[in-house]
Amino acid sequence: VKLLDFGIAKVNWDKSITAEYSPTNIVMGTPRYMSPEQCNGHHLDIRSDIYSLGIIIYELLTGLPPFTDASPQILLNKHAQEPVPSLKRRRPSLPSSVERVVMHALEKSPLKRPLSAKDFAIELEDAINMDPSISPDISRSPDLRSILNSQSPSLIPVVKQQTDGISIVQYVEPELSRPPIALSTGQIKTNLKNYWHYWVIGIIGITIIILIVIIIILLRT
Repeated sequence: VKLLDFGIAKVNWDKSITAEYSPTNIVMGTPRYMSPEQCNGHHLDIRSDIYSLGIIIYELLTGLPPFTDASPQILLNKHAQEPVPSLKRRRPSLPSSVERVVMHALEKSPLKRPLSAKDFAIELEDAINMDPSISPDISRSPDLRSILNSQSPSLIPVVKQQTDGISIVQYVEPELSRPPIALSTGQIKTNLKNYWHYWVIGIIGITIIILIVIIIILLRT
């Protein structure tokens, strides 16, 4: 497995620069993996990352990204306007259930994509598990839901509608509710005793300080 950094860069329209790498100037991103909204300069959120992840999975399954061209501008136009080529057309042996999940991540509209990477991962796992033709070695891997649920709570997607009609998704920390602590009668009595104990000690301390001050004043006079 290779871990690659696709980088953050800008796009210019210099035809001498190939679309495989991030050129310089104007639009931020790597053209082969940019979402339609990123190509159009619109608001970006995690659903743009899900689109890019879908491109990577598409490339892993077929050997090629859905769109290729030497011109960055043509690539951006393809991502923004052209339908994604069918996965099964490039790899007929691929289960239809897996194709549906990947194509779900590659929807042109971010409103139609999974709301979170967790949702996308679970969809993909379900698609793999429901197809008997997939290698049994995959089914013996740890259950994804148990792994995700055992980790710290993920951010909750909250869809907010702007006045211009553009839907924005924000992710917030979930509120963690703590169960109420039940105290026995004995514990309540003990707490009350400790409470009054501190009050008595405080009163005695203040009284001693007052007496010391009075004695000092009397000795001076």
